[in-house]
Amino acid sequence: MRRVFVVLSLLAGCAAPEVDLERSGLLACDLVADEPCEADGVCAAGRCYRPQEQPRVEILSPEVPAFARYEPGAGQIPVVLRVVSNADLQSDDEADAVGPLGALEVVVDGEIVDTIDGGDPSSGMDVPISLANTPGVHRISVQLLQPDGTPYDNDAARARLVYFVTEDDRAYVAITRPWPGDAIPGSTQQVAVEVQTFNFDIVPAGLRPLEDMGHVHLHYGDDVTSCWRERACDARAAAIVDRAEDNGVGTGIALFPSTGVEQTTLGAVLRNADHGPYLVPFAECSVLQPPASCDVITDTIEIRRTAEPSPQP
Repeated sequence: MRRVFVVLSLLAGCAAPEVDLERSGLLACDLVADEPCEADGVCAAGRCYRPQEQPRVEILSPEVPAFARYEPGAGQIPVVLRVVSNADLQSDDEADAVGPLGALEVVVDGEIVDTIDGGDPSSGMDVPISLANTPGVHRISVQLLQPDGTPYDNDAARARLVYFVTEDDRAYVAITRPWPGDAIPGSTQQVAVEVQTFNFDIVPAGLRPLEDMGHVHLHYGDDVTSCWRERACDARAAAIVDRAEDNGVGTGIALFPSTGVEQTTLGAVLRNADHGPYLVPFAECSVLQPPASCDVITDTIEIRRTAEPSPQP
């Protein structure tokens, strides 16, 4: 494969070139070494691109919220993704490519289920997948890979979708950003965390519990599946999400501790409008002393804290 690189030597007193080239993707950049692109260029895989030409992939459908009903005893749930990308999945020569070279990697619930290295995704292509017929939150991602299999590291080069398999109109919550495995610098303390609910309306705090309504508490490093009964645990909430769009997506600014390199968890738990735990079934559990059989609704993901700045969100 023939590759074209432009090596730039910047002398003292000389202005750095802007991303105003006949073709973007030629100037070098390094976010870890604090060598970003000039002007409004986007750094992707060590090269500067115009924003509209950066490596990108999108999931056009299913639209948010994506869901299917749980069918006891049924097989896997078929889903067709409509994916669009500016990647050139067919060329093996960079000079002849019409977009970034590479392939599309499809991941379902943490498992690679397909790698697409042919076809034209520029106007959209159908990607059939299957989900386990298991009630709860399922995660789907499509990542644009470089020709050597390394993921492009800009945000636009990955598309993510939460898919709910629902049972008995039960409420659900999912953390949609960060994504499981995402890296966040240990020195970063304010992090935008996005959540999505289903069969549950996110509303500001109120005076009394209401069915299918409330807000989301976010926890850093806590086991929200067990500590939700403890007031001390609730007091450690890193953020509260009490507003959302019509599709159930809301964002809160969470306070993370400053740390070194570590693997930790980020949890979300549904709470009533009065901040008490939202328990199901609601009619039986919205009492002063709920039965031990009541369930709390949570979601937990693992994230990484890194020592060096990371291009991931």
